[in-house]
Amino acid sequence: MRKRVLVLFESGRTGAAVLDVAREMTAREGAQLTVVCVAPQVSSGHRCGYSALAYNDTLIDATRADLQVARERLGDAGGDAAFELLLEGLDPSFHDLAAGNGFDLVLLPAHTAPLRGHTHPAAARIRSEGVEVRVVEPERRATGRL
Repeated sequence: MRKRVLVLFESGRTGAAVLDVAREMTAREGAQLTVVCVAPQVSSGHRCGYSALAYNDTLIDATRADLQVARERLGDAGGDAAFELLLEGLDPSFHDLAAGNGFDLVLLPAHTAPLRGHTHPAAARIRSEGVEVRVVEPERRATGRL
């Protein structure tokens, strides 16, 4: 049976690193990928003066563009992959998707946390549901300093 892998893609170096790992898993193990991007959403109060609708639409468009970048970066490895856009606060959360859909592995982009190194805020919560989680760090760049 093919390993089901959920990939959280965020733009930037860590997002690219997550996709590289996912592409390697597909080539090596035939993993079945689901790539997800989360579009943040803001709410506007009735007294704010401006609606958040246009801003949210812009965030959705940017997140769709991120999904297209992910599709292109995966290349042939993304041919069988599913690509999903989640709207923060409206759709099921990424945690709920990871925990309740039979994924064997969740790949998360690393975030740098002061005094804690590279981690991701959702990692511990998803692990607590019994799902394997791998937090992927980008390759280190040479700084040119001695």
